[in-house]
Amino acid sequence: TRPRRPTRPTRAALAAPVNTLEAAEDPEGRWRRHAHAALAGAYARLFARIDLLVELRAPSFGVVAGWRRQQEAGLGARRGLDDAGIDRFVAHFERLTRHMLAGGIAPDIRIALAADRGVVGVTGLAAAAG
Repeated sequence: TRPRRPTRPTRAALAAPVNTLEAAEDPEGRWRRHAHAALAGAYARLFARIDLLVELRAPSFGVVAGWRRQQEAGLGARRGLDDAGIDRFVAHFERLTRHMLAGGIAPDIRIALAADRGVVGVTGLAAAAG
């Protein structure tokens, strides 16, 4: 069975900015509407090709920037982003991430993670045949 593609938020849900990046750089919602319209086009075709969708689910959006900081720290001298850069980078994905955390996607298998990235639950495909 094919996974359900991500749902698109309603036009009303796209109206208000979710963070300061959207408020400052997309006050009219033009980019928000474009990005979410893509879910019905190219991304829908991509999701239709997926045989099995596995989601690694963060416990909340609040951990995402910290996880990214850990990734950047692991790069050592090659580190590319400072804290402000990480916050800006993550802000680009906040709306879609929050939408998906609220049920905007139905994966075949969902692996729920704790803030320390430990597995706290597995659902789907008979709990991953476990």
